[in-house]
Amino acid sequence: MGNVLLRKDEPARALPYMEKAQPFLENRLDFLYQLWSAYHSTDQDTQAVACAEKMIRLKPDYPDAYHLLALASVRLGDLQTARQAWERILTLNPNDSRAIKNLRGLEEYPEK
Repeated sequence: MGNVLLRKDEPARALPYMEKAQPFLENRLDFLYQLWSAYHSTDQDTQAVACAEKMIRLKPDYPDAYHLLALASVRLGDLQTARQAWERILTLNPNDSRAIKNLRGLEEYPEK
């Protein structure tokens, strides 16, 4: 039910269903990606960071997990974590255009 609501662009309604399913699905990258999306869409970026960190623990060579970590970290004002995440992506894929672009864009954000 949660992923159906998420696809309907109703992340706030999806979250309670997804959180109930989490104990059973927390080792699945696809589920954690969707849960991250629901948290991020509802401005719950501390929880979004936790989802990205779980994804990284499950699959340390998964660039998207680092990208998600960086995006949520920026919204929390944690630019150091964002920078480290995007730099990690570049060690996995030196030509990753998202990481390159976002590292350059970090200069626009004031440190908190």
